[in-house]
Amino acid sequence: MHFYILPGPFRVGFGITGNHERREKDYTGNWGGEAKFKYLFEGPPSHVKRLEEVIKTIHSDMLWKLEEWTTEWLDNGWTPEQLLEFVHATIAERHLKIQQVR
Repeated sequence: MHFYILPGPFRVGFGITGNHERREKDYTGNWGGEAKFKYLFEGPPSHVKRLEEVIKTIHSDMLWKLEEWTTEWLDNGWTPEQLLEFVHATIAERHLKIQQVR
């Protein structure tokens, strides 16, 4: 399973997927422009899901909300590199078996 960090047109996004190439095409189709995950990680599904859960829990106040819908976009002005730093720290602190592949 994969965890990705995506610089979007308005804010930084993140998420998990079993097929990162298809997921990039989903974003491209929605944007009308090429979308490419800047940073990509892979690991066991339980570890990847845990990483996403940690981000959503610790930074719940930073998630962009559209009416009642909470998204996987950060609404705090972070750069992809700042989220990357947080991800690396979380992987190390929680001993997650996740490796950066891009």
